[in-house]
Amino acid sequence: MPNPIRVEETFQTLVEDIEGIESIRQRNSMLREFFYFLNGDYKKFESYIVELIHYWPLYSSPITYSGIPPTEIADDLGLFQEIAEEVETLGLLDKYNDITARLTEVLVIMYLWVGESDSAYELLEFTDDLLSRQVKTGNGSVDPDAKKLLFNELREVLTSETSKNWERKTGLKTSRIVRDLDYIIREKKENEVLVPVVETFETLNGKDISYGRLRRIRVTVTGENDQPYDQIRRRFNIVGVEKPLLLEDSDIPLAARNLLERFSPRKRIKNFHGELNYEFSGAMHKGRSFNAAIAALWFTGLQKKADLRERYQLYTNIAITGDIDKDGKLIPVAVNSIKSKVYAAFYSWVTILVVPLSQAEIFRKELGELNEIHSKNQLTLIAAERLDDLFYDRRISTHMNPSTIKYAASRIWGKKFEAVGVAVIIIMALFIFRLLYGPLDKNPVLYEFSGEVLQIMNQSGVMLEEIRVGENTVFTANYPSSNPYEIVDFADVSGNEIQEIIWAEYSPSSPGKIYMKESGDNEILWSHELKYDLTFPNKPYVFQNDFTVKKLIAGDFLKDQNTDLLVSANHITYFPGILSLRNGETGNEQSKFINPGYIYDYIIEDINGDGKMEVAIGGISNAYNKAFLAILDIEEVKGYAPYTDEYALEGYEPANMLSYMLFPKSIVGETIATSSSHSSIFQINFLEEYGLLELYMMDFLNYEIKNKNIKEGRLHLYLNSDFSVQSIGTSNEYDEAADYLYEIGAIERYPDYKYLEEYKNSILYWNGEEFTNRTED
Repeated sequence: MPNPIRVEETFQTLVEDIEGIESIRQRNSMLREFFYFLNGDYKKFESYIVELIHYWPLYSSPITYSGIPPTEIADDLGLFQEIAEEVETLGLLDKYNDITARLTEVLVIMYLWVGESDSAYELLEFTDDLLSRQVKTGNGSVDPDAKKLLFNELREVLTSETSKNWERKTGLKTSRIVRDLDYIIREKKENEVLVPVVETFETLNGKDISYGRLRRIRVTVTGENDQPYDQIRRRFNIVGVEKPLLLEDSDIPLAARNLLERFSPRKRIKNFHGELNYEFSGAMHKGRSFNAAIAALWFTGLQKKADLRERYQLYTNIAITGDIDKDGKLIPVAVNSIKSKVYAAFYSWVTILVVPLSQAEIFRKELGELNEIHSKNQLTLIAAERLDDLFYDRRISTHMNPSTIKYAASRIWGKKFEAVGVAVIIIMALFIFRLLYGPLDKNPVLYEFSGEVLQIMNQSGVMLEEIRVGENTVFTANYPSSNPYEIVDFADVSGNEIQEIIWAEYSPSSPGKIYMKESGDNEILWSHELKYDLTFPNKPYVFQNDFTVKKLIAGDFLKDQNTDLLVSANHITYFPGILSLRNGETGNEQSKFINPGYIYDYIIEDINGDGKMEVAIGGISNAYNKAFLAILDIEEVKGYAPYTDEYALEGYEPANMLSYMLFPKSIVGETIATSSSHSSIFQINFLEEYGLLELYMMDFLNYEIKNKNIKEGRLHLYLNSDFSVQSIGTSNEYDEAADYLYEIGAIERYPDYKYLEEYKNSILYWNGEEFTNRTED
């Protein structure tokens, strides 16, 4: 039996350390180590186990558990089941059941990765007749195309009507499995590729552990550059480098540029600047093994930005590792990282792994050992000596070489409004598009605001109609801002497979209006003014009842086969903001959520993975002079958000919310005196691959530094599915202001990683009666 004093000491160390750890694998490893340390005496140390079980994180997407062998997940499941046999109260905890269900779901996906579909179906308790086929090659191994068919086949079964019975029977959440399958199956953006990386951390007993895992990297060419060379700005931290700035390694863009000149010797292509991002921007990186992937993406990005007729595109199901020099030669990676990198690609959905030619044999040896364990998995190793090799091998990239007519048509259409002869150019473009694409598509999906009209277009960009909305609406919709108005959407409300058009119009002195009409029909199906009679007893000057639309989204949010409409609207003059849930067929309001401050953005997603839609709403709380985030079930879009006596509202009950949070300004925003006295959440994204909410918080506006105006300084916050803050990043403009303030002594402390970790404790959470921070819970 372990020494109780030693157990207590280890427990205290573990709790102290684990709260500051963001890595899922490090958390799991430390908790697993502690459970094994108990040496089977689980009943005696039940209180420790029950408390620690809440620290066990759930894998949020396939990329978070890439590189882990199925046996490790199976061992974790076995460990939890062994503990539950001794600690009966464990099985009564929702957290325990969620952990074991999620581990099972992950194991299902992993078995498909390695070609062991029978094991996957057994975990799901499928019988042989439930699946119509199991696609295999002649030797019994699952080839890449067949593997994708298996993913699709499982998705079809899990989304069928009978899957509800399996969910009740197994306790698994089929919605989470489907979300994982969608991430694996769906096509990614063409400027993205996977890179295998190594995650290393220290265990409780001081031992170093390394894991291989995948990360998805994205390179975007943003615009022309007046420098004599290409510039790439990285949007994530590098270990040993203070903050995200320009990519330090000039060999990367040089290698891409040299290859571009060889592929297109007669085409003079200007220098550009661009951005380098991880799929999860809070990620850190160490080493240079992603340089070859960046160079390849920069090369394809330059070709697309230069609008070359003949260009290349990397496939998205490949992984690339290797450094690169300016001449495009792939340089070896660290030898001690090779095993982990092979694991990262092998235990995933990747079908091709590109490695430096000089290390091909070492990679093949590691791959061969894994093939002996999982003979049905097919991971192809391709050794490349130079960057050129990636674009000569059709397994890695595709060669895009459209016909001259089709290329000319796209060029004409892209420049249709540039100069003289606009009418002639449009007629020519429409004629060419008609020849290329057949009968005109009548379904509206695209739009632009111009002059006084809303222009409606089909998928090919062909104009379908114009709707007169007035100069004020066009100016507002086109105003350049990081928080734009989104006041147009399309939905097939009538069910005739042609989408209706839903839009809003803006006026600075009268209530905003929302409309719906059928495409091509002049008759308005319905229209509504945004007027609300709200009584604030302690704010008697808020008597005007006119509101203007900020954003609208249509869709079947209630999952009842009917179109719903969500509209956010803000008071023209004062503080209230409203999120209105409406019937899409009539436009009539069904319920509304009211906030004592403007609403700037909202999204509708299954945020916590429960299979239902939630609404995340962000903006300002005037009552508390802070940025706010509210999370509501879609069925609970009603009531009034938390308020102070000054902002009391008559006739409305408190909202039933999953979460309501307040975010104060940081040390930088508090120090800078600007026209904005409060912070605000102005953009919300859902990172489906990680199950994380991404919030853009405005910390300050319009700050002058040495005759340079910094328009906005932002914090980027990432929230887990339980709505706790996982990590915080900063924008370059924020860093620039922080550097200056620290340099002149205006702030005594620089807002580094440690400060931002402490800033989390200043975030306030509404518990139904009052605001507290997480340290007080």
